Formats: sequence, structure tokens, C-alpha cells
Amino acid sequence: MRLLTIIVLALAALYSAYWVTGRYAVTRGTDTVLTDLRDAGWTVETTDISTRGYPSRFDTTATDIALTTPDGAVTWTAPFVQVFALSYAPTRIIAAFPPEQTLALPGLTLRLSADGLRASAATRPTPDLPLSEAIVESGPLTLAADIGGTLTATRALMALRATDAPARYDVFAELTGIVPPALVTAPLTAGTDLPDTLDALRLDGTVTLDAPLDRHATAARPTALTLRDASLRWG
Repeated sequence: MRLLTIIVLALAALYSAYWVTGRYAVTRGTDTVLTDLRDAGWTVETTDISTRGYPSRFDTTATDIALTTPDGAVTWTAPFVQVFALSYAPTRIIAAFPPEQTLALPGLTLRLSADGLRASAATRPTPDLPLSEAIVESGPLTLAADIGGTLTATRALMALRATDAPARYDVFAELTGIVPPALVTAPLTAGTDLPDTLDALRLDGTVTLDAPLDRHATAARPTALTLRDASLRWG
């Protein structure tokens, strides 16, 4: 019995050491990403970044975030973002976003309200952590502009998956139950039997970037796009 107790305590100590090491790696990786963004000209502001979740997860929370593009034209702000990873599968993460976010564009501010907005991503277990897949999904959402006009949708889904070719990715996006601003639909529906709600907008294809998406990527740009499906279902 004493031997069993010693073994259990030893295993617990080893696992605790593993978790602490993993937490350090997560913290260092987060700092590296932020440093790379700032070196590329991005402005990144946050009041606090912390990692918890012992013993089974690495839960990282960043609060009061403001992210601005190098040219200063676009700023995204959010009260928080949470990133979760299982301690035994740290190359697959899930990010949870707040119900309210703001995107400031030149002469326009957009406010996004979304129910259950989250993203997941998986990387290959190599030093550069190349992206293998990413998914963004949301329940009912509303996009409102400060100059007037609101777009709503019942569901949103976007997915990206790496192919065998470097820097080439399969992409898919679908928005369902779309109600655009009346200013947009009114001229199109006048004198027709088209409903106010668009059934679905879908995009399916392959995009090639000028650099692979990995931990070094800060501003990868598309160089080619092949469409398999680009469709709108409306009435």
C-alpha cells in the first residue's frame, strides 16, 4: 500500500511538472505571437493575459483587446477572448468570443452581436506549427452599422483546411437565414414575390496564399482563388 501511494504521488508530481511546463510553453507562445504582430506593424493592446486550467486544460484569457492593422485603418475590439486547449492535445485549440464585438473601419463602425461565436483550429506537431484546419461558427448574429442598417443571419459557418500543396487551402463559407438591410433589398423585391429573407449564401473553393499559415504568419495574402461553388438561394 505504501509503495502504491509513493507511485501515485510520483506520477502526480510528474504530471504537475508537465502541466507547469506546458503552461510556460503556452505563455511563451502567446508572447511570441504578440511580438511578431507588433514587429509586423500591428498595434496590440490588452489589459491582461492569463493561463489557468490545471490539471486537464490550458485556458488562456485575454481581456480588453484592441487590435489595429499596420496602416491604422481597421481596429477590432472585444472585452475578452478565451482560448482552450486540452493538456494532452495542445495542438488543437478552441476560441470563444464575447457576445459583442466592434470593428472600426474608415468612416464606418460595425458592431457584431453573435450567439455562440467560436472558432477551433488544429496545427501539425512541428516547430513551425503549420495550420491543418480551422473552423469558425456562430448561431444567430446581428451586424449593425453606426450609419444605419442592420444585417441578421440565423447561422454562419466558415472552414479552412490545408491541402497537400504548400500555402494552398480548401475554403468553405455559408451564411443562412440572411436578412439584409431594407435599403439593399427593397429595390430588388419591389414588384416581385421574393421574401425579405435570403435562404443561404455559399462559397466553396481553394485559395492559394503567398505564405503558409503557421506561427510565423502575420499578413499572408491570397494570390489565387479557384471556385467550385458560389451560390445564393433566395426564394
